[in-house]
Parts: sequence; structure tokens; C-alpha cells
Amino acid sequence: MTTSDDAVAIALGYARDVLVGSRANCQDVVQACRQFAEDIARNDGRYVMDANRANHVVRFAQALPHIKGKWARTIGKDARIRLEPWQVFILVAIFGFVDRTNGNRRYREAYLKIPRKNGKSTIAAAIGLYMLTADREPGAEVYSGAGTQKQAWEVFMPAKQMAKRSPGLLKRFGVTIKAESLVVDKDGGKFEPVIGDPGDGSSPHCAIIDEYHEHRTDGLYDTMRTGMGARDQPLLLVITTAGDNEGGVCYQYEQECRAILHGQVEDETRFVLMYGLDPDDDWQNLANLPKANPNYGVSVNAEFLEAQVRTAISTPRKQNTIKQKHFNIWTSGASGWMDMAGWDKCADPDLLEADFRDDDLYEGLDLASKVDVASHVRVYVRRGRDGQDHYYVFQTSYVPERAVLDTENGNRYYAGWVAQEAIVATAGEVTDFTAIQEDIMALHRYCTRSRKLGYDPYNATQMALNLMEDGAPVMEVPQTTRYLSEPMKWIDALILAGRIHHTGDPALRWMLSNVVTREDSNGNLFPRKQNRDQKIDAAVAMITAFAGVLAIEDDYVDVTGVQRFEKTHSRPSP
Repeated sequence: MTTSDDAVAIALGYARDVLVGSRANCQDVVQACRQFAEDIARNDGRYVMDANRANHVVRFAQALPHIKGKWARTIGKDARIRLEPWQVFILVAIFGFVDRTNGNRRYREAYLKIPRKNGKSTIAAAIGLYMLTADREPGAEVYSGAGTQKQAWEVFMPAKQMAKRSPGLLKRFGVTIKAESLVVDKDGGKFEPVIGDPGDGSSPHCAIIDEYHEHRTDGLYDTMRTGMGARDQPLLLVITTAGDNEGGVCYQYEQECRAILHGQVEDETRFVLMYGLDPDDDWQNLANLPKANPNYGVSVNAEFLEAQVRTAISTPRKQNTIKQKHFNIWTSGASGWMDMAGWDKCADPDLLEADFRDDDLYEGLDLASKVDVASHVRVYVRRGRDGQDHYYVFQTSYVPERAVLDTENGNRYYAGWVAQEAIVATAGEVTDFTAIQEDIMALHRYCTRSRKLGYDPYNATQMALNLMEDGAPVMEVPQTTRYLSEPMKWIDALILAGRIHHTGDPALRWMLSNVVTREDSNGNLFPRKQNRDQKIDAAVAMITAFAGVLAIEDDYVDVTGVQRFEKTHSRPSP
């Protein structure tokens, strides 16, 4: 643990270790450390290091309690925060350098780009509490701002819990804990979360903007920055991981910060520290994990993170998330859903659909457009020798003859797939829905155990009514995240387990490869395509069929929109 008078030495030691390569770091971190070491060595410019201020903030931070993870469960002083050298480096740099002309801090702004689980919220909470109390700013206003209420509390809640478990802090500085704020009684200072653009009127001494990559505008940033004019030494702290919108405000802000860091733009009042990989680094190489994660092996569980990377390598839809959150790599947003190599391993060209007529049948129907592809997918369930259910997938896609013949504007593979019977060309300019309906009815007369036929109500309501009148067990599956996310995740797991089987159908494979997805903040998925020429209809129909297998919700409705069915198939484990 850092002692009361060695913070600058530890920060400088960290910088020198980075510079000599004792621990691998990206060039952005190397440059930040080089600048720090040079500024201390110079000692004759406008800005100098004040060791007392540096030690003061480090002592304050290490007097605060841990409130998360295994450290929070320890007893006595060992439950106090133990700053790692890189964290000491941050505090010393931000709070230690002062302007020799007036004694105020050099840095009025700081950009910290740190991957998840490396403790950036903890250090931000400590900074917020310090600025509220020990920085001796009368009526200090401290804000934790974000684009959503949940995110705004990601920094404020740890700060509130730290204060609650620090009776000495509350007594010394006269802090009262309220439901949504911390208040300094004697001068009205406050620490509270804010959401979105709070409007004018605030006078922040410290503004913490969390996960800036999620902000749609720079309204909060601008409001906080302009509101600091009445403060002598305020701090605007921007903390984030990488995101998926390179046209957004955070990415543009980062480019400004990088230009400042590398001397292309002069701004001596903004501190920049960005952990991540260099452009030529391979994120799939596990040896690069410590390079991007400064708390690797401390707050970042090495085995857990390595397992996450291995999973992402074989699961394309997880790759953007792992790149953004754990390597700080900006991505384009959507990523491929299906592990096509895994899908190919499940192929068995000798499979015959006729052999499954006595097995449980679940179907998915996607009738996106009469002038485009329509798909009908069948999933048969059969108990395997391993004692688990296995799933056998067959599909038929339909396109109008016009689309098959229009090789210039359509898909040049259609004609070949018609010859292979992977797709069916229906006569005329538009897809013949009547032919699809007749094929489904014929299938139901042949199969003995038809269980569910899932369909998207957007274009298929009339056909569903007709099929229901013919005795088909139709099930409405709205094309929303709520209904499609779990089947998509389950399909991933089944492929990994080798429990999905298919013939290697080229049309189905092509449409699966076209599916891209982006996880939302709750980890939900939804199938999308990058452009209109990349069809995904058979993939969506397959997901819809698996929704019927799972029966993941008890409020799927039948075609009448009135009756509800109870779960008839317990959720299988992959």
C-alpha cells in the first residue's frame, strides 16, 4: 500500500516501468507516462509537482472502504482501498501538478479510457468524494452524469456506499447522506447523479461523465464545462470504455484527446490516459490481455477474462462486446451472429427429412415480402444416444421466378439453388403464398407430431388463419427482442454442443452468414442484415421455430389474439 509520503515516487516508478517495457502497454499509455516523467524532470516550467497535494489525495482515497467484491468482505483496515501503481499515477498526475503562478491545479479536464472491471468507477467515486469534501472548495457541487439513470448511479452509488461506511468522513466534513445526494451541511455542497442534459444553472466543481460512448449528444459535457467558469480549479472527468459509434461525440472527443496527448494540438490543461491495444495487436492473443487491462490479475479475474475471449473467438456476435469492453477497441456496431465454422461442423448431407415424420416438429415461417424471399424452416426433435435432445433443421425458401431470372439486380446464386432444390421458384412476379400454404398443409398430413408453427404476424396472419382452420398448431411470434433473443442464444449453445444437425443447405447457410446483431445493455440480441441484398429470411424462420421449441414466454398468443397456451415443453438445457 502506498504510504503517506511516497505517492509521487510510486507514480514516477510506474511511469518508468512503462517506458522501459517492464509491462507491455499501448503507445497511448507510453506517451502519457513519457509526458509525466518529462514534466517532473523539467521542474522549471509553468507547472510543477506539489508532492503534498499528491500525497493528500492518495491518502484520502486509501482511507475509503472497498464496497465491491472480495475486498468488501474483508475485516478491519484491510477493507480499505489499496491503490495499484497505475491508479496512484492517475491521482498524482491530476491532483499533483500545479500552476506555479497561482497555485491552482494544472489539469481542469481528464479523459480516462479504461476497460471494464479495472476499477474505474471506484477511482471516479473516490475523486468525487475528495472534490466534495477534502478539496476545501466552498459549496462544492459534484455531479455524476450519464445518458441513463442506471449509468449515472454507477459512480454515485459506490460513492454513497463509501461515505455510508466512513463515519469519520461524515463527521469531519459534516456530510449528510440523502436518498439521491450527499450534502455538506455547512455550505450546501452536494454530490448527486444527473441524467442527460441537465440544463444551465449548475456550478460544478467536479463533473464526472461516465461511459461517454453511450452519450448521443455532447449536451451534458458542454453544460458541465461551461458551468465551471466560477470555480478556480474544477475538474471535468470523462471516463469510458470504447463503443460502437465512430460518428458519435465520444469518438470525436477521443480523437481530440489523442491529438493533445501526442503533441499535435496544444492543451496543457487536459490529462489523457487511454488503455487498450495498438492497431497491429491481435485481440485474440491472450498475451495481450494485460496490455489492455491495467488491473489484470487484481480486480480483473484472469481466468474469467481469458474464457470470455475464447468464447468470443468462436462466437462472432460476442466479438464486438469483448473488443469494446475489455480491449477498448472501437467497433462498427453490428457483428456476425453465427459461428459459421461451428455450423459447418454440424452438417450431415446424408440426412433425409422423410426419416423424421414421427418426431416432434417445430416450424418457423417468415413471409417478409411477396417480391422477395419467403422461408419455411422445420426443426425435428429426437433424443440422442447421449440422452439429450438433438435438433434436425430443414428449410425451404421461396422466391418469384422474376427474382431468379434477374441475375443483374437479384442474387446470382438463386438459379443454382433452384437446381439443388434449396429454394423453390414460384411462377410470376411475386411469391405465391398459396403454394407455400399448400406445401405446409401437405407436410402436416404426412408428419404425425406437429407441435408448433411459429409465424411473424406482419405478413402471415391470413395464412395462419387458413392453417389453423386446417388443424395446424399456429403460434404468433412477434419479431421483437423479447421473443427472439433467447432462441438466438440457445442456438449458439446447441451448435457449440454439437446438438444441431442439418444437411449443409447452401441457401440456409448463406442467410445465416448474413445475420448481424448487436447486444443491447441487457445482453439481448436481435437478427439484422447489413443491407437489402443480404437476405436473412431462412435464419429468422429458424430462430422463430426454436422459439416454439423453447416456449420461453407463457404469453405467446395464437392467431386469434385471445387464447393463450401454457408451456407444453420444458426449457431444454443446451
